[in-house]
Formats: sequence, structure tokens, C-alpha cells
Amino acid sequence: MTADRDEALAFLRALYNAQRLRPTSTGAFGVTLTRTPLADIALVTAEWTGSFVLDADPPGSHLICATAAGSYRIACPPEAGEQVTAPGALHLIADPAAPLTFRLLGHTRVCAVDVAPETLRRHAERLLDIDLRGTWRPRVLAPTDRRAGDLARLILGIADGSDASDTLAAHHLMRPLVAETLLTAVLLTTDHPWREKISRSLPSPRPRNIQQAADAIHSYPAHPWTTAELADMVRLSPRALQQGFRTHFLTTPTAYLRRIRLTHVHRELRTADPTLFTVEMIARRWGFHHMPRFAAYYRSQFGTQPHLTLADRPRG
Repeated sequence: MTADRDEALAFLRALYNAQRLRPTSTGAFGVTLTRTPLADIALVTAEWTGSFVLDADPPGSHLICATAAGSYRIACPPEAGEQVTAPGALHLIADPAAPLTFRLLGHTRVCAVDVAPETLRRHAERLLDIDLRGTWRPRVLAPTDRRAGDLARLILGIADGSDASDTLAAHHLMRPLVAETLLTAVLLTTDHPWREKISRSLPSPRPRNIQQAADAIHSYPAHPWTTAELADMVRLSPRALQQGFRTHFLTTPTAYLRRIRLTHVHRELRTADPTLFTVEMIARRWGFHHMPRFAAYYRSQFGTQPHLTLADRPRG
């Protein structure tokens, strides 16, 4: 958490193109923001203290926001005027190309799904088995379905269980499934031309060769797998394997392998004796050889530095 307005603005600018943060009172100020990657989407939890106005340029992604506590006002074209949120309410920032203005009063906690339009489109294509390129229009999305409240509760429940690395929602096997669940829920509860078709569609099974490639990664995560080697093993072209992983795991084979390796590193760091093992020793054992890059990946997935995980291991 930061109580420094300039620091908060710099952080929000890096993530969501925030440009101005204007206090509207002289009271206490504080911002806490966490971002948890789940395959190709992210869960964001923001907690605000104080009264201020936040202006942001177009965020470049959909933000499906569920209010956990407090309320705020948001202006997001093409909607007219300001929308007022309340605990349990859902608000969808539907147009990634539109600027935003938030007005906050007092204490507010918001949990959101951050998803790129391309990711949402690909998921709709997978459910419908059609090509939507050129016809996908983010502007038409709106949380009009009667089940929008269910989606808000789903987002809040998953967000509460994703912050800690040892929860079920944060497990590497669960992350793609949680992402798929949230994407499908968004498509079922927002107003767009394909909602009824998606509601009637049947889930497609995961192809055997895609599952075989994933199984190989799980069985030998330290092996220096390449996309070409995995594709050759399951008799697919590298491009077909890439597309298969994006369709069924919402990520690439390389990113999938990295996530599995990071989970093994994290588990070992939590139990290793720091007087006997170093972060580099453990990271190299699981296939990471560039330490600065490894540290950046680790922080992105677990929200902390690897050396802190090793230092904070449970004592028994």
C-alpha cells in the first residue's frame, strides 16, 4: 500500500494509462493494487482510501469490475453520464479505446477481470467454432443479463482466493481453468450478438495430441522443451501446437512450461533451507538460467521476489 499520490499515479499509469490523480479532500489517502496473472487474463484487486478523481487514457483492455466494499462513480464512453457502483454490483468497461474517469469517496474495494479484446474474441471463437475476426465489436458489450450479479459474486470469490499462492485458485493447474470459467461467464452475461449461440453451444474436448504435449511438460518440466520438439513429438506443426495451447490453455506452450517450472521453484523455495540452498541453485535445477529474467517472471506470477520466499520459509 502506498500513501504517496505520485507513487500511486506512477504505478497506475504503468498498468492502466492513468494520467491525473486529483484529491477532492484533505483526508487520508492510500492505494493498494495487486494483479494476479491467470493464463492470458489477470485478476486485479484495488483498495482505495480517500476522496479523489482519477483520469485515465484508454486502458487497452476490458475491465470487468465487481465492487466488494464502498462505492464509486465511473464515466466511460460510450455510456452517457456517470455510473454509480455499489457492493456486489458489476460494471463492465466495455470499450478498451475509451478514456475513463473514476470518482472515489472514502474506502472502496474493487475486484476486476482484466482481459484483452483479442483474448475474449479467441475464447468466443473456440466456443462457437467460427472466425469472428473483423466482426468482434467491444463497444456492444454490456452486463445486461440477469446473471450479471452471479458474475460479480464469482469474480469476488475467485479474487479473494487468488492472492495467496497456496490457495486452490492460485494453483498452476487451476489457473487456466479459472481463466476459462471467467471468460465464459463474461460471454454469457454481457449483451453481444453471439450470446445466445454461445449459451447453446457444447464444450469441445481437448485434443489428444495437445493433452499429450501438456502431459510431457508436467512429467519433465526441467527438460529444455522447445515448441518445435513438442510439436514433433505429438505430430503437429509448431503453429498448430501454438494454436492448440492458446485455444485449450489460453497461453502458449512456452508460457505454459514457464508457469509449471515457476510453480516447482516456488514450492521448493518455501521448504528449502537458505543456509544450504540459494535461489539460483533451485532456479537452475528447474531450467532457469537467466536470473534477472527469472526473477521478473517469478514476481509476475507470485507477487514477491524469490529470495523473500526462501527467507520466509516455514520454520518447523
